[in-house]
Amino acid sequence: MARHRRGIFKIGAVYYMKVKDPDGKWRQRSLGTRDYLEATTHFEEVQAGQVPVNPGRAPLFRDYVEDYKKGLIARGRKPRTITSAEDDIRKLMPHFGAMRLNAIGPQHVEAYQAARRAQGLTPATINGELRTLRAILRRALEHKILREMPCKISFLREERKAEPPTFTKEEMDRILGATQEEPRLFMLLLLAKSSAMRIGEILWLEWADIREREDGNEQIIVRSKADGEFAFSPKGHAERFIPLSRSMVLTLKEYRLRLPHGCRWVIPSEDGGRLANPYKGLRAAFRRAGVYKPRKLVHAIRHSMASEWLASGADLETVRSLLGHRHLSTTAIYLHSSEERKRAAIERAEAESPITLGLPPAALGEAFGEILVKGASAGPKSGGPCRNRTYDQRIKSPLLYQLS
Repeated sequence: MARHRRGIFKIGAVYYMKVKDPDGKWRQRSLGTRDYLEATTHFEEVQAGQVPVNPGRAPLFRDYVEDYKKGLIARGRKPRTITSAEDDIRKLMPHFGAMRLNAIGPQHVEAYQAARRAQGLTPATINGELRTLRAILRRALEHKILREMPCKISFLREERKAEPPTFTKEEMDRILGATQEEPRLFMLLLLAKSSAMRIGEILWLEWADIREREDGNEQIIVRSKADGEFAFSPKGHAERFIPLSRSMVLTLKEYRLRLPHGCRWVIPSEDGGRLANPYKGLRAAFRRAGVYKPRKLVHAIRHSMASEWLASGADLETVRSLLGHRHLSTTAIYLHSSEERKRAAIERAEAESPITLGLPPAALGEAFGEILVKGASAGPKSGGPCRNRTYDQRIKSPLLYQLS
């Protein structure tokens, strides 16, 4: 274990400390800061054994990413997440592999963006790769390998994403009608419509996850679980609770009577195990309903319910909690404005505090009707300045009086 002398000293503008290596030689190590208080704090942390001594030079990118990938596995990240990170690292390696972590600067990030754009990649793809780079640097910062982020990574402006695909209420009725003869698929789609759960969450739903609350109502708990060599964790690794309507509870009880006794899964396979791949049957049902489009299956039902809840007046935070989103900005993509909704919002606000000038409605209607007629003849001449002026003197004075 390395030993260290008491005290810190300054070389140029940066603070250092002395460290005795296992070979018995004293070496100076940078504390990586110009601030005395920060250097003192770091020195005390080293003395207490809370953090390792700053090694002087940060590791190479190609060496550190191996530790980063091991960290993803240790933290229980999904295989798809790990595979995606490994793919991004392979693309980052030719540009940053031979660089030390603390040497990566904004000019290197900009050069990487330019090189990838020259290869015809979209801003969204490039930004995804840079997010992996940022995650690697942040992890190095958390583990005291870096004293500070070497640079701020700026992302490219992405094109506005198209609105999520949704189904109308009439289309939803047709989809459910197309699965009436297949109880498992019908219940899968009904749960998607009632709770807006992701398909993976529905397929991993157990009867033990449907529990009674203290107020007597039923709710679904979306949580992590395992089935033999397979494991499931909800997106974001966070549990959430979804209340069930009374009609949905009655439908679930009736549906459970049709399943084999002691069945663990709400949507079981033919042999009573967990149904892993329902997509063939779902595609056939969507085709029978006349609404099938590639990549527009159960997840589009989730989009539809999110949009419907927001349109019916549910607040953004409630919908975010039901959907299991981490950020409100994710839920906000389901907000769709229309002329009818804009007008309704204004009318609701004015119904609570009407806007009036104090004149009788009949007098206003008669006076403004005459303004429209006389304004055409008494208005400014062609080519003159167009001013917002009341030409009817009978109403000009009362209006100015009311507005003053």
